[in-house]
Amino acid sequence: MLHVLVHMHLLGGTETSETIAKMLNTNPVVVRRTMAALRQKGIVTSMGGRSGGWRLAKPASALTVEEVYDALQAGSAFSIGLSDNHGACPVACSVNQFLDKAMVNAEEALREAFRGPPLPIWQPRSGKAWWLWVPNAHSIERPRSNTGNEALLVLIMRVEA
Repeated sequence: MLHVLVHMHLLGGTETSETIAKMLNTNPVVVRRTMAALRQKGIVTSMGGRSGGWRLAKPASALTVEEVYDALQAGSAFSIGLSDNHGACPVACSVNQFLDKAMVNAEEALREAFRGPPLPIWQPRSGKAWWLWVPNAHSIERPRSNTGNEALLVLIMRVEA
């Protein structure tokens, strides 16, 4: 859905469930359910009628990936099943404790990464390219430069059909 939200920011208007479904290669009913979850968290709004559809409820620069994750994710992102049919086995208990701790740590690290930068903001820079502006990119693991710039620019070439 991040892909869709960034597109909605770029297009600046209202997108229908049908348009989003084509973008995601899925059914509009699935889109409506997903977008309804985002609407409940104040990420998007909806309008009915002929010119209706979905639009961002606030600027993309004010949305974090964590907000989107929280709106759509029920439970942990990690679903390695712990063994529950060998409660008396010390090996099973030890493995379960290890896996549980590892998944809790992984979830905390994921949330920390999602908490940092707002949604990536795309800006047109020329007739054939777009730049991806990721504010606060110092939180993203990448080779460090000595420029002191706290943002990351990624050039994306647009291919004309």
